[in-house]
Amino acid sequence: MEAKDKSDQLFLHRLEDLSRKAIAMNWMTYTDFLDLHQLSLAKSFLNKSGLYYQAYGGYAQAERVMLFLYPSEASTGFDYDYDDHVMYIRVQLPVIMSGKSLTHRDYLGSLMSLGIERKLIGDLLVDEQGMSLVCMATIGDFIMDQIVSIGRTKVNLKQITKADFEIMNEQNYDHIKGTVASLRLDNILKLGIGLSRQNSVHYIQMGRVFINGKETSQTSRIVKAKDIISIRGIGKIRLACIGKITKKNRIVVEIDRYQ
Repeated sequence: MEAKDKSDQLFLHRLEDLSRKAIAMNWMTYTDFLDLHQLSLAKSFLNKSGLYYQAYGGYAQAERVMLFLYPSEASTGFDYDYDDHVMYIRVQLPVIMSGKSLTHRDYLGSLMSLGIERKLIGDLLVDEQGMSLVCMATIGDFIMDQIVSIGRTKVNLKQITKADFEIMNEQNYDHIKGTVASLRLDNILKLGIGLSRQNSVHYIQMGRVFINGKETSQTSRIVKAKDIISIRGIGKIRLACIGKITKKNRIVVEIDRYQ
């Protein structure tokens, strides 16, 4: 995957610097939190460079992740605690709340208003009672001290453990079962998310569709069982199961749509 613009080129230059540092120091270096597009760029670059890496976003299903770069395969076997680099924070809403529900944009806007760069914050997981986030450990205390409200809504913040984070944010799915003419990406998106072929092409051309964290440029790409498809700003699905072919020559599939 090639750089599309100047920001991509700058990102790859920074990644190249980190790679050289890892080799020169013979030790691990790491990135900030990357979005899906940056992750796709980074994987393409690192796979060609021969450098070893590990992605970590604080929990198994994380979309925004840090990359830990290693100079050799042997060094990836070190017993290293990636959680030393992150902090888990819970933003709790009041028991009785008036007005409209808060959205991902509301929470992210409050964080950005503090002057925090997006690259220092991982996933924000919103629920009816509040929001859980993963951030770089270096800015965790600052967030805890500065956030007292989201918009006009007073909130309480507390640091939580990784175990608490995972319990609070256990992934829920809407299970969808149906048939498709083929396992092409546009067919799976139509059933799983309700996108028309025209919209699928639009999002793919904009670089917003990713399969297993890698940007895809082909609407006709064949999706395999267990593939995870993400569309930035829209949602995420997993092709859970591929079943039998019906009498009308359609393929039975089961899709999990992340809530």
